[in-house]
Amino acid sequence: MIYRNMGKGEFRELLHANFEHKILDVHLEVTERCNYDCPYCYIHSDLGKVISKEKFTLCVDKMQQEGVLYLTLSGGEPLSHPEFLWFYRYAKQKIPFVSVFTNGSLISEKWIDEWKKNPPYALEITLYGTTADAYDAIVQRKGAFDHFSRVLEQLDENHIAYTLKTTITTESERLSDYLEFSKQHHVPFRYDTLVIPCIDRTSVNSQSFQVSSLEAVKLVCENEHYIEKLRSNIPMDRTNEKYTCDAGETSLFIDASLRAGLCVAVRTPGYQITEETSLKQAAQALAMYKEGTLTPADQCYDCEERPFCRYCPGRFEAEGLSTKNPPEWACSYAQKLKKYVQGVKVSYGG
Repeated sequence: MIYRNMGKGEFRELLHANFEHKILDVHLEVTERCNYDCPYCYIHSDLGKVISKEKFTLCVDKMQQEGVLYLTLSGGEPLSHPEFLWFYRYAKQKIPFVSVFTNGSLISEKWIDEWKKNPPYALEITLYGTTADAYDAIVQRKGAFDHFSRVLEQLDENHIAYTLKTTITTESERLSDYLEFSKQHHVPFRYDTLVIPCIDRTSVNSQSFQVSSLEAVKLVCENEHYIEKLRSNIPMDRTNEKYTCDAGETSLFIDASLRAGLCVAVRTPGYQITEETSLKQAAQALAMYKEGTLTPADQCYDCEERPFCRYCPGRFEAEGLSTKNPPEWACSYAQKLKKYVQGVKVSYGG
């Protein structure tokens, strides 16, 4: 009875909290390729990795054998993979809860029919803009928004549940525009202000599209539930463990070459999944990387703002920095958010 009355997210958090060191949640990137060309995307490759049917089967079979409950299929654009329908159906036979992250542009009648009788646990669609000018400019495809709008109409008409989401960047419209657009479609909407570093550092500087720390705090403060959650945890426990998340312990990221990492943003170090290795072995190897504590030589050591800064040493390293020299943006963001949560007025005027 308790579980039936819980929301999806709450039940998932409960599982993660009570099953330490068991992989429950896997994010599998089936392709790095995409039919859009968003300038801030962390993957920029027309010739990126694509998973084969053999590797997909191997990986999903291992998930089933080791008791994985949640599987998220993403890309790149996963629906661009020629075998994705087969992948989806196979995964649904093996894993209890299968989700799909997509830009929505390749959703066709085939997918409408499939999801009407065999829906994903969650279908998350990225919303790049709420007008043709804004949307087409970001994805760099003329006419993309008009097609996207028709796709959403089809989903709505066929009562297929989905969530819209976006990353707020320097190129984005106002948050209120996204909220109103989602409201018109009667669907949930979520957003973030954190731009994931490009996995190929020689490519584009995706960080240049991240909004200022002040703007990010202004945006996150629109999420009253998140702010109240922070306030309810004051005073917050201070720890000098290097890693405090459950990545690699109850959750795992796997790319199209079957290389496992902590999460989509932290891919180094990686552990190769093969016929001879298991997800548990990958998790154990990655756990060794997470071991250790901060020392006084680390700027993040004993920092009072650390619970507010979106702290992640792996992401800092992906940006070419470290806990000894964390991003200035993270520190500034934490200082401003802490003031707001504690009731200190934060000026948004400059």
